[in-house]
Amino acid sequence: MVRLLRLVLVLSVGLGVVAVLQPQMFDRLTQGPVTPGRMVEETLKLQVRAPMSEYNAPRGVFATATFVHDGVERRWHWMAPEGAGPSPVIVLLHGSGRNGAAMLDMAASLVQRGYFLVAPDSAKPDGWSPQADGEDFIAALLDEAELVRPLDRGRMFLVGHSAGGNHALWLGNRQGMVWQGVAAHAGAVPGRRIVGRAEAPNVLIVVGDRDAFYPVDAVRASAVMLAEAGHDVTLQIVPGHDHWFYLIGPRFMRHAEAFLREAALAGD
Repeated sequence: MVRLLRLVLVLSVGLGVVAVLQPQMFDRLTQGPVTPGRMVEETLKLQVRAPMSEYNAPRGVFATATFVHDGVERRWHWMAPEGAGPSPVIVLLHGSGRNGAAMLDMAASLVQRGYFLVAPDSAKPDGWSPQADGEDFIAALLDEAELVRPLDRGRMFLVGHSAGGNHALWLGNRQGMVWQGVAAHAGAVPGRRIVGRAEAPNVLIVVGDRDAFYPVDAVRASAVMLAEAGHDVTLQIVPGHDHWFYLIGPRFMRHAEAFLREAALAGD
């Protein structure tokens, strides 16, 4: 019974639902057979310091712009590398109650590696919506980003934390856009929202073994189903780490970038 309860992933952090992740919730929605991907589970050792009492994203540091999508004004934040481009792009999806500036703060060092960082705000502060923040919105966001600088559409990546991690994994599993890799800190997708894919991007999921919102068993169940859907999935568990992303955010971003870079090379 205790093990079953631990499989209850509190997806109300961003998804607004509570779901028990079970294999029978997996739906194969593509035509024809799907070749399962590879599932690897590892321990990721990161020095975890004493938790901070709070974190506030910096204001007025990053470029911010707005555009109208479906009649609603949407805000996004960005950092661009030097040079003319086209540049590989990382779309950064924040956690519940945060905004894109928080993710840029964690990922800022990646600009020095040539990435154009694009960090939208979710339509609602409590998390990401498949309707308001779905593929149509992300496509419109990238079109807006291309007005700032040319994008390398063959090098597009998704990175998210918590509610943003859930949404990144969901977007990466959709059929409509081509992503070279997806990375999530504390993210999972209920099986009923996963579809089989013939060509699926590689996925990295990092979670702390003390995360009360995303129990390891539940995240593992989601990772297994993503692998069944065709993704090569690497699940890395951080000993002593809980849900507080802002302790390890910059290190996670550098670690995720290395994974995504290898995923892109493997896809060439």
